[in-house]
Amino acid sequence: MSLDRQTVSQIQSASDYRYQATLHALAMVAADPATLPSYALLSSGITSISDTGIVNPVSAWGGMGGPEIFRTEALGLTVAHSPQIQWTVSPVADYTQLEAMRCACRWVIEGPEQAGPDCAHILADPEADTSPGSHFGVAERLGRLPQGWLHVGRLCDVPVGACYKDHCGNTWVWVTRDGMEGLAGFTLVLQDIATLNVAPSDGSLPANITPPLLVTLWVVQNALPDHKDSAPASPSNQKEKPKADVYINIVKTPAGKVEYRKEGDQVQRPVQVMFGQSVVWKNEDMIEHTSTSTRNCDSNPLFNTYKIEPNGCYSKVIVFDDAMFAKTCGVTGGSVKLEYESAESKGSIKATIELSAPATDFKSLYSPTLVFRVDRVVRPEFRCKIEQRMLGQIAQSAQQPVPISWDEWMMWTTPYQGQRTSAKPGSSTTKPILPLPTRQVPAEVHLQKLRLVEIKQGVILPRPPTTTKQGETLPCPTPTEPTPLPQN
Repeated sequence: MSLDRQTVSQIQSASDYRYQATLHALAMVAADPATLPSYALLSSGITSISDTGIVNPVSAWGGMGGPEIFRTEALGLTVAHSPQIQWTVSPVADYTQLEAMRCACRWVIEGPEQAGPDCAHILADPEADTSPGSHFGVAERLGRLPQGWLHVGRLCDVPVGACYKDHCGNTWVWVTRDGMEGLAGFTLVLQDIATLNVAPSDGSLPANITPPLLVTLWVVQNALPDHKDSAPASPSNQKEKPKADVYINIVKTPAGKVEYRKEGDQVQRPVQVMFGQSVVWKNEDMIEHTSTSTRNCDSNPLFNTYKIEPNGCYSKVIVFDDAMFAKTCGVTGGSVKLEYESAESKGSIKATIELSAPATDFKSLYSPTLVFRVDRVVRPEFRCKIEQRMLGQIAQSAQQPVPISWDEWMMWTTPYQGQRTSAKPGSSTTKPILPLPTRQVPAEVHLQKLRLVEIKQGVILPRPPTTTKQGETLPCPTPTEPTPLPQN
């Protein structure tokens, strides 16, 4: 029965400890709002009782030269009863949890208005507050606490019948019987903050973190001197067949129609060109012709053969490399249709090249370019603007990329420094969470000359529109001066 009583007594002490630890945290913040409260969880406990008894009899015999006779008999008895009660505590050490506890204490002592907007963010629900940083989702529960359950004052103000009381310096906090409901509710709030898993061992996203919206930009820089592709002084009159992977003949049919035919074909059809292959045009007509892409980049066509002399002259060799593939916003394993035309026909003579990329990631073997990856975090105040830009382009044409300039990306995003690693006392440091995005959609931006970044549909997935019609724009809040984004 003694062990049962001790166990029940220890269990009851756990409730007293939680209430007393809650009041101590409140007393610290009430004395100085800038103080971080101390709080620890009861992780485990042990109740043990050791009862020992020792009986030591002593007999004395003696005689004066004669036979020994019995003289005395002593009985020594030692009894020990040693109950032992032990709690194992786990102190809260994560900085986001400590900040959330301080904000919760300030909410109760000063009110939500005096606690400030930073406390409102960290106490808000991560599903409702999409701002970067930690969110513990206890603001609604704090708002439901009864009014006036906590009292703050001096020692002389503490009533005799206070159920729980604590102090920090000369500042005392106490709770009477009428405030026990509020104390119990606020204790559960601190327990919720302290037990939230902010450092998962499997590297998954912590429950208190709103994941940042990342955007991946690709910067393509020419490793060789930038020689502009200017028009030659005279049309190409090369008669010798250059070495290339694909040859396209410019021929005139008996009906007088000019066609672009792949070498060996009898009719015009789209020409299949693999990534990295070179293409040469041969003019078999009687007049000069060009082969110019209808798709432009920086107001220049993706490729241009310029004028080719008639009667079997060849154009220059054009390589469809990774730089050109990046300009078209192609993806690995996909294909892009590139239409081109003859400038002399004023758009009446057109043909198509289907540029295809390998099904696996490729390495550049033909283009002397350097490609750099830049990961940035979208600022919450500009997220709606980006989605509106994307939805507007999708409403016009779902097949066309969304034009967003480099300057706009720099203004709407901030650098992404990676995820902070979290550690608890006595445990190993967890690996970084929030892995970098794996989908790679290239978009070309030159370092020396800023170019238009083309992000294909789906790089940043917009929220599904509710009742958006074609040509209708979504209302966006007016962006305010952004605050620095914490990298949690």
